[in-house]
Amino acid sequence: MSERHERDIRRTEAFSDVVIGFSLGQIGLSLVVPQHIDDLVRNPGWFAAFLWTFALVCLLWWNHHRLFRTVFVPTRVTIILNFVLLASIVLLAFLAEVLNRPSTLHDAALAVRLYYGALAANFLVWALLAFVCSRNPLHVENPELVRSAERAALVNATAGTVILVLEALGAWVFGDLFSIVGISASIPISFVLGSIVARAFGYRDVRPL
Repeated sequence: MSERHERDIRRTEAFSDVVIGFSLGQIGLSLVVPQHIDDLVRNPGWFAAFLWTFALVCLLWWNHHRLFRTVFVPTRVTIILNFVLLASIVLLAFLAEVLNRPSTLHDAALAVRLYYGALAANFLVWALLAFVCSRNPLHVENPELVRSAERAALVNATAGTVILVLEALGAWVFGDLFSIVGISASIPISFVLGSIVARAFGYRDVRPL
């Protein structure tokens, strides 16, 4: 890889780290000091939401880091996809705050659908970015790395698709309550199915990206 490409990767990754760091800061800024301190104990949902969102953003950062460390090549398409990926992370941090605001079951279900829709979009964009990077001629002499990127793209694409399907069918068939309970359980289900699909396509012994 040329010196110019390496410089572009460093600058793009540095910008990405700033955006993801801002998302973590947004999570902290969304915390509101209550009028009575005992409200923090009586309503612990805020803490669970904080831990979940913080852990999720950290996981998304780690996936982003692995992509840049292995197969990312700066081109016009990959940089645009990276911007879209970062936008989805910022949106997830915002929608995490929205999740704590609804006062009715319907509002809560709508907030959950928006949140998991953004999460599914993140998985799908990451999958597309990994696949596009794996097609770059610079990786033609490293087939193992290419297959790792293909497997990661397939798993994430499957996960994102499963979440969207469960979100659409669940809300249509079972209503608002399923949107809250069922979609929340779709993340582990989606990645298990993603691994099964990867094995079915011949990626059984391919190491993770």
